[in-house]
Parts: sequence; C-alpha cells; structure tokens
Amino acid sequence: MTWHAYSMARFLTDQWVDALDAAAAPLAVSGQLELCVEHVVDSFTYHVSYRDGRVRYRTGAATDPNVRLVADRDTATAIARGELSAQRAFMNGQLAIEGDTLALAHAQPALRGISDAFAEVRSSTEW
Repeated sequence: MTWHAYSMARFLTDQWVDALDAAAAPLAVSGQLELCVEHVVDSFTYHVSYRDGRVRYRTGAATDPNVRLVADRDTATAIARGELSAQRAFMNGQLAIEGDTLALAHAQPALRGISDAFAEVRSSTEW
C-alpha cells in the first residue's frame, strides 16, 4: 500500500507517520548509515531509522535512539512545512537535540538527498 491510500493525514498522528513510512519505502540510503532519530513533540513521539539502506518511520519511542529531537508543536510544524530549518530552530533555542549530535552531523549529506521524497506528504497533511 502506498501513502496515497491515506486521505489528508493530520500532522502528528499515527496515520501521518504511516504516510511518511510509505513515502520512504522506495528510498535508498547508504548501507553504511546506521542512525535512529527520535522526535518528541509535546506528547507525541515517533522515530525514524536509517539502517541497511532503508528509511523507516514508526510511532512511539525508539528502543535505543542515537539522537532525540525535542520541540513544541509550533516549532515542529514550521520545520515539517519547510518554513524553518532544524538548524535555525536549534540555534534559536526552539529545538533541543540530545544524544550523539556528531552522528547526526555526519549523516546530513545522506539525509539532504531524501527530503524531496516527502513533498507530497507535506502538501497533503492537515496541519
């Protein structure tokens, strides 16, 4: 099933995470990349893992995340919509980054190439 099967997924819901996971299914990242990033937005938590050349999105806390990103809903919305970069949010004190920040920094070149895969999910998200 592709994410197209979902109608207007509401931001920060299980259905939205499922839509991201479906959009990520055809993506390929370096098989060398082993990273798990947990996102905590108010009371909603989800995580994305980059392993074995695949990208997977899942609801809930990760078992052993390398990095945890913590933000309020307004900040997370602005980042997800592409209106605010995560780097700028961090520098402004709107985004907390916990864990292995060096691993996240080293992964940036590989991660930049996949952001366009989520454009259709963004445009279909109920914010």
